[in-house]
Amino acid sequence: ETEAERATLQADADAVEATAQKDAARRAAREAAEAALPKED
Repeated sequence: ETEAERATLQADADAVEATAQKDAARRAAREAAEAALPKED
């Protein structure tokens, strides 16, 4: 495993982590927006 390969794997892992964080933030924002809406029973 060369330094370049290691850097590529790390970049891929960072991208996956960033995507997961973005998805979580988007989900949290949507849940907060829904919680702020008046409930329709």
